[in-house]
Amino acid sequence: GNETYKAAEPVAIVLKIVKVNQSITFGPIAAKMIGASPFDLSATSSSGLSIVYSTTSDKVTIQSSKVILNKPGRATIKAEQTGNAKYNAAAPVEQSFCINPLKPIISTTANVAPSLPRTFGSSSESGNQWFKDGQPIAGATNVNYTATEDGKYSVQVTVDDCQTMSDNIVFTISGVNEIVDAAVLVYPNPAMDEAIVRVDGELSSEVIIELYDVLGRQIDTRNSVARRDERFDVSKLGTGVFLFKIIIDDRIVIRRMIRN
Repeated sequence: GNETYKAAEPVAIVLKIVKVNQSITFGPIAAKMIGASPFDLSATSSSGLSIVYSTTSDKVTIQSSKVILNKPGRATIKAEQTGNAKYNAAAPVEQSFCINPLKPIISTTANVAPSLPRTFGSSSESGNQWFKDGQPIAGATNVNYTATEDGKYSVQVTVDDCQTMSDNIVFTISGVNEIVDAAVLVYPNPAMDEAIVRVDGELSSEVIIELYDVLGRQIDTRNSVARRDERFDVSKLGTGVFLFKIIIDDRIVIRRMIRN
């Protein structure tokens, strides 16, 4: 009050000072390839306060904001900001990403005879799926796969849901390299009990005749000479396609035989 007014009854006002909410912006993490260099995370908070990263995955190691790749598969990283005297803790944000396995390399067995089926091998011991002409081959999930048909073959390796595809290998069994002037005759064809192979040429020419099944397994072999009929008992073979590999001096001729 003053000379005119008495003092007024005091009135208390309760003032609550609340913290400011904040949010985290943490964008998607692009897929990586195992073996790639460590990379930095770039989440931000609306408050400008620093972000803390963590993970429960053994596929990565986090050092401050840097991620080190340990093994292929899917990894999840959490971004957090716990707040301070002015800001509330932000809702944590998680991002998961793929660490793709190394690109598999296809190895092949030696060609026991030109264009015979080959066994392909994947450089990965697990997670394999073989493809033919871009389509998965049912049940072909082992390290090795034996191709018996023409086509483009590849293998995809998967860890969790992270995948890497190999390069294609083009395999041709039907396009055998037949030397036209070699004059090699296989008859009767189709055969049932017996197949005869005759090579026309110089009498001095040495001839080696080998018989293979479609899996590249050698069934029979003969040392012969030109102008001599070589008779092969095929009565105990199953039905299907077989291949004769005829070596004449330094030339190789392939002839198909069908057994009914």
